[in-house]
Amino acid sequence: MPSPPLPHRVKGWCPGALRPMATGDGLLVRLRISGGRLSADRLAAVAALARRHGNGLVDQSQRANLQLRGVTERTWPDLIAALNDLGLLDADAEAEAIRNIVPSPLAGCDPTAPVDGTAIAADLERRLGADEALKALPGKFGFLVDEGGLFPLDGTATDIRLTGRTGGRVLIALAGTASTAVSATTVPEAQAGATAVALAQAYLALRQPEERRLAALLARIGAPALVRAAGLTPIEAPASVPSPQRGAAPAVGFHPWPSSDGRGFLHLAAPFGRWDADQLDALADLARRFGDGDIRLTPGRAVVLSGIATAARAAALAAAAGAGIVTTPQDARLAVVACAGRPDCSSGLQPARTDAARFAAAAVRLPGSGVRLHVSGCPKGCAQPGPAALTLVGREAGYDLVLDGAADQSPQESALSAEDVLARLAALADKGRP
Repeated sequence: MPSPPLPHRVKGWCPGALRPMATGDGLLVRLRISGGRLSADRLAAVAALARRHGNGLVDQSQRANLQLRGVTERTWPDLIAALNDLGLLDADAEAEAIRNIVPSPLAGCDPTAPVDGTAIAADLERRLGADEALKALPGKFGFLVDEGGLFPLDGTATDIRLTGRTGGRVLIALAGTASTAVSATTVPEAQAGATAVALAQAYLALRQPEERRLAALLARIGAPALVRAAGLTPIEAPASVPSPQRGAAPAVGFHPWPSSDGRGFLHLAAPFGRWDADQLDALADLARRFGDGDIRLTPGRAVVLSGIATAARAAALAAAAGAGIVTTPQDARLAVVACAGRPDCSSGLQPARTDAARFAAAAVRLPGSGVRLHVSGCPKGCAQPGPAALTLVGREAGYDLVLDGAADQSPQESALSAEDVLARLAALADKGRP
């Protein structure tokens, strides 16, 4: 592989490995993992590279990518060569950027899935790479493959989502989450990848330069016009497409398969979305000792280890907890979502991730379940673009507090110190809100 040029220090794009982004702690090198799955050996190799060429910290993104932090312009070329040897690089930065697919975390091992998410994602990835014109897609334009099984991806927003339905059909929906996306068409499983690509091609042909996401185009022309431009038949009644019975996404912890084979999967979360290299090594060891040898990334900044024997679940969970990994839904760290913040992020005005660790014990006392508090180091709100019950927004003078809103909305209070925040959280918990 030829030695790559040094990266430009440009902010505000979607980084990759071949086009990293300069930030507060060095270069951020994002790995788009094909199919969202790594073998234990590959993950251990990534951990070693994070130590050798970065600062040993690896963030997991909302699109199930891994981001090596603290890489320098001196160490980056050697890192790229090593990643290429591991088969984790694309031919060029444009091919890397277009491979923006969130896959089903349990694809290939979920006995309840009505379609094969592995095959659909692989076919879509191949078709995206084969069409040079699709390299013109904006960097944030994305796809999602939800095979319709035990691990719904309902809350993950994307441009084109493919969801398995009974009878080997796939529902194609546009621009949103499962509840907000516009149903476009339904196709046989084997045609899902080609259909998604046809819709992306139609988007490129019809969009105005300022329409950087599919939602903007749909607001102007409507979904039926796009579907027809792609040579497809718009769906008339989405409710008529049979859907398998599904619950919520599985909580952190162990889940047995519905069959009686005595096995299941572990769902384990990264503390505030960040792994250290030792934790990645621990995950690789767990996959080898207890699982099927693979680590599957989820858009919830978590991983799934499949093939875990029910009899071994206690030992596996204990080993994960010993490495500092989130193993139970009661863990206070799950009540808070946070970005890197200062000093890791060059945009950060407050130490969001460090403060999140301080706030977690107070946040988990708030009513509700799941994420109660979003801590953003700056007004961009990267860790959670949508609203939260409580959002803290880093400013030069401290934190703004937004109730039932997002980081870009008007605050109810401003210039709060970390101690002020802890007092507000305690008071809100005592009052039984948010």
